[in-house]
Amino acid sequence: MIGKWHLVSDPTGFDHWEVLPGQGAYYNPVTIKNGERTQNTGYVTDLITDKSLDWLDKRDPNKPFLLMCQH
Repeated sequence: MIGKWHLVSDPTGFDHWEVLPGQGAYYNPVTIKNGERTQNTGYVTDLITDKSLDWLDKRDPNKPFLLMCQH
């Protein structure tokens, strides 16, 4: 689960998640990755896409997956 998450709680049930707190900023947003806040540089749509593609490149190709890429 990577991207916008407009719920009050952190995501549950995911092996990996990285979300924007609240509405999120469009430029240089903070993200919360598995519970840890990280400052990012760039435009939010590009960052979400890049993070999703990076996760796809690093995943175990022998296991099924669901990637939620939420712009």
